[in-house]
Amino acid sequence: FLGASCEIIESLMVEVANKLSAKCSIVTIDADHKNKVKGFIQSQEMRYFFENELPASDKVDHYFNTNHADLALVNGNHYEASKQILILSKDKIASVERRKAQLTNILAVLIRDAKMDDYPFLDIPSQTPIFNYNPEGVENLAAIIENQVIQKLPVLEALILAGGKSSRMGSDKSQ
Repeated sequence: FLGASCEIIESLMVEVANKLSAKCSIVTIDADHKNKVKGFIQSQEMRYFFENELPASDKVDHYFNTNHADLALVNGNHYEASKQILILSKDKIASVERRKAQLTNILAVLIRDAKMDDYPFLDIPSQTPIFNYNPEGVENLAAIIENQVIQKLPVLEALILAGGKSSRMGSDKSQ
């Protein structure tokens, strides 16, 4: 999520997470604006604070705290993400221009109080869904995330457990 104040982004992330939480496990990644820690990763189960930059994905603590999640909603004012939701807000036009290199895969655009014409520096693909920032637009955004992200999650078809000593055969089944 990028293009609005952190308060608006945080509220939108919570609203989208609430709409999708029955369909998948979600974490939100944001900066902590009240404390001296750098940021946090939050889900319904826990809240994990980190002191410096967002931990690299190969670090054990970051992996442990996000491994259970199917979807991460990220405040793009502080961190980059592989897909973006762009919010058009008059007070953040200059900020979006500074971060335009982050906009590599725009999933959808929400128009808050600005117009597309206010962003001449952006090249948004014509097939990108554009919604007004209102309850219907947020509902449409949640549907886009569900259709393009959640429905593409792999489904566990089978679980094979191997190993351990067989009491009947007397040998290790993994051998």
